[in-house]
Amino acid sequence: MRSRESVHIDAPPREVWPWFADPDRVAQWNPKLESHQAQPFNHLREGHEYWVTYRLGSKSHQMRASLRRFRPPCELVVEYRGGDLRRDGWAREEVTIEERGDGSRVRRGVTFADPRIPWWARPLIAFLLRFGVSVDEPQLAAVKRLVEAGGGDPA
Repeated sequence: MRSRESVHIDAPPREVWPWFADPDRVAQWNPKLESHQAQPFNHLREGHEYWVTYRLGSKSHQMRASLRRFRPPCELVVEYRGGDLRRDGWAREEVTIEERGDGSRVRRGVTFADPRIPWWARPLIAFLLRFGVSVDEPQLAAVKRLVEAGGGDPA
């Protein structure tokens, strides 16, 4: 399963990058991220691993996050495995930030595989991910709002 979204943010990539690469800032726009055990942002590097806890539905899930690509300020790939995920389940988040005129184009994709989801339910879930209406502020809209408001250091 995969969800994809994109947004234009009126800021250069170097100002947008920390909002995706720094788990403290991610927690400000992604209400599903409950906690993390990452090193401070300025110490993160490609290959670094840390524990995160996400709320998915009504349950919290702890899993290991691995920085598969960490190329400031343009490309980030985080893979989630283990912990509360099934042995053969995983998730992958990919973010690209491209300089575009007076700002940045951000593309974000999240792919996940959970063998517990029955094959017949997968098309419905894919449809809802693509066309469903969120009751919360869309995540990239929240990042745009925070960056363009000059969001400083994480709270």
